[in-house]
Amino acid sequence: PWSSSRSLLLTALVKLAAQLPDDGGACRSALANLADRFKASSELDLQQRALEALNLLDAGATDPGLFEDVLPYDASLEDPLDGVVTQGADGSRNADDALGFLDRFVASALAAGAAPYQKPAADSDDDDDDD
Repeated sequence: PWSSSRSLLLTALVKLAAQLPDDGGACRSALANLADRFKASSELDLQQRALEALNLLDAGATDPGLFEDVLPYDASLEDPLDGVVTQGADGSRNADDALGFLDRFVASALAAGAAPYQKPAADSDDDDDDD
C-alpha cells in the first residue's frame, strides 16, 4: 500500500509544481530532492516516476516553458489536433493534415497488396423515423 501511495504522491507533486509560480526554484528544488531520494527505490513504479520527474526537471531547467507545456493546467479542455488540422468553411475538419506521418506506412501496405481505404456508404437506417 505504501509503494502505490508514494508513487501517486510523487506524481501529484510533479503536477502541482507545474502549476505553481516558479518562486526562485524552491518548489522544484524540493521536488528534485524528493525524486532523487526515490530514484534508486526497489519499487519499480516509484523508481520510474522519480526518474521521469528528474528528467522533466532537468529538461525544464534549459527550456523554461517545458514544464507547463508537458503538464498543462487542464489538458482535458485542449484539442489534441488544434493547430495540426485545418478547418473548412463549412466547419468540417481535415484530419489528413495531422496524419501525414502515416503516408509512408500506407504506401508500403498498398505496395504489398493491401486494399485501399474506402469510406463506408451512408447507412439509410440512421434516420430517426419511428413510423
